[in-house]
Amino acid sequence: MARQMRLERQLRRPRRPARDGRVWWGAIVALVIVSAVAGGGYAYYRSWVNESGGESAAILHPVSRAAFEHFVVERGDLESSSNEEVRCLVKAENGAGTAILKIVPSGKYVKKGDFLIQFDDSALRTELTQQKIYVANALALKTQNETALITADAALQEYVEGTSKQEQELARGEVFVTEENLRRAEEYLRFAERLAARNYINAVQLDAERFSVQKAAKDLDAAKTKLDVLQNHTYQKMVAQLKGAIAQAKAALTASDATHALETARMNVLEDQVARCHVVAPGDGQVVYATSNDRRRDEETIIEEGAIIREGQTVIRLPDVNQMQVKTVVNESRINLVKPGATARVELDSKPGVFLEGFVESVDAFPMSRRWSSSTKEYGATVTITSNASDLRPGLRAKVTIIVAREANVLQVPVQSIVEREGVNYCLVSNSGRLTPKPVDIGPNNEKFVVVHGGLSEGDEVALDGGRYADDIDFPDAPEAPVLADRGGEGRRERSPAESAAKPRPGRPESGG
Repeated sequence: MARQMRLERQLRRPRRPARDGRVWWGAIVALVIVSAVAGGGYAYYRSWVNESGGESAAILHPVSRAAFEHFVVERGDLESSSNEEVRCLVKAENGAGTAILKIVPSGKYVKKGDFLIQFDDSALRTELTQQKIYVANALALKTQNETALITADAALQEYVEGTSKQEQELARGEVFVTEENLRRAEEYLRFAERLAARNYINAVQLDAERFSVQKAAKDLDAAKTKLDVLQNHTYQKMVAQLKGAIAQAKAALTASDATHALETARMNVLEDQVARCHVVAPGDGQVVYATSNDRRRDEETIIEEGAIIREGQTVIRLPDVNQMQVKTVVNESRINLVKPGATARVELDSKPGVFLEGFVESVDAFPMSRRWSSSTKEYGATVTITSNASDLRPGLRAKVTIIVAREANVLQVPVQSIVEREGVNYCLVSNSGRLTPKPVDIGPNNEKFVVVHGGLSEGDEVALDGGRYADDIDFPDAPEAPVLADRGGEGRRERSPAESAAKPRPGRPESGG
């Protein structure tokens, strides 16, 4: 029974391998058929291109003469050439800058004297209070030294005109008294000698009189010595000491005066800094925040409340809207084409289709600082607007078209019609129902047309999109130029006109878009 059931299940099981094999064979057959159709279509297309040159599918453009403009197109920002700048004049001694506490909104019209900015002055006010204490202490010391100088001058005058004269007069009085005492002692001695000769006094009394004379003589010598010391030594010493005291008082006064002046100047600076924290409008105008870009770090400086502003940084500009210009940058590949004085057209993004006339005012001699992520060099350029226009606002984006060259009547073809092969420029010209490659000598180009100096004639018809059919066209080999002998004796090949026309390549226009 079990064997019979297994046989029944095997009979009912679908035969998947046979059906899967049929699916795979069907897919292979379909792939072969598609490949055959594609190959046949491509062979037919190649045959058709070789026979007709592809002209029936090509869009033709006639070669014509017209005015040509060679231009450089860049973008930039509108600004005023005459700005009254409001800078941060607050010194940042202990930090990176000064914070903005309050600022007038951007775009507001202000009059002269109106409030603009309030910087944080709390630290300055604290320092100013401490500085006023230093000024008061310096003034007290200066006053003390002034009094000391006056006292020293008075002491010298007092000694010279009073004390020294008084002391010398007293010394002279002592000399006078001792002289009188000596005279009397000598008189008494002579009288005693006469008395002793008559035996009225004894020898002891006579010796006493002789001692009195000697004592009086010594007292006179001492008085004279005292007077001489006062006149020739004490006077000079005291005068020198008093003059030294005067000089010392003068030096102390000079130092204290300088200290007071220094502290006062420091106080005045702090008062001025506190006053500079409150900024008012220097004139009438519309407020424009002076935001800036750090091209090396790809960072932008934002002007707002709480922002830290360094000393000397421009915070607000009050522009003159009657003198406007566009600041733009020119890529290094086109900088040699842009010259000061070149005519320019300005089209604002806010007014598309409206063009303002202007000219190139200046071109920077050195490239701008590059962003760390970019290796392309760019040069700044300024375009002055000469057209009278209203509603011009600083900060608007604009497209600047700088006219590099103008030619009144020249042959020109679309830039897409130029095909380059082995350094030679060609146009695919319609000739008897076929597209025939013809070498051309090209000149400057813009974003639409390229000037043709040779190789084509007015009225010729060229394929508008030559590159589309270039792979199916048989181009001739580049002509070989004759070999000329150079000064060193080695051969050099002269460039053919076709090779000379190889630059610039229209596939990579020199300028314009």
